[in-house]
Amino acid sequence: MTNLIFAFAVSAAHVFEPKHFGDADYYQLFKWNKEGFEFIEALENPFKNFDETQGARHKGEQISEFLLTNKVQVIVSKRYGKNVQVVNQSFLPVITDSTSRDECFSVLENYIDALLEGLTALTAPFPVFALRDGALKQIDVKAS
Repeated sequence: MTNLIFAFAVSAAHVFEPKHFGDADYYQLFKWNKEGFEFIEALENPFKNFDETQGARHKGEQISEFLLTNKVQVIVSKRYGKNVQVVNQSFLPVITDSTSRDECFSVLENYIDALLEGLTALTAPFPVFALRDGALKQIDVKAS
């Protein structure tokens, strides 16, 4: 696997905010290859104001389906709710402490091999990683 598709959960100002992944304003899609990160597009989150009377799990399933159609493999956000246990069935979730995508890029590039291993060596549910203080660590799958 030489390419990875990332979805960054960002605000309308296109920065990471302490919101759950499913409540982001946009999902910025990036392709990573040996050359680095390349912007693909910004998708407005059609499920941001999703009526959760059908259940929060349903929202997670809808977001997963939406992102899978865009071939996303890794999702990056400041926070995840209970649905991290839904989305990690399809994606490798990363929790970041960064607000800047550029800062996030530089740290993620240092750990691409670990992310590739997480996607190829394991089957769903995929591990959840935390990107904190410049280090990537696998964490428990409980909502954070």
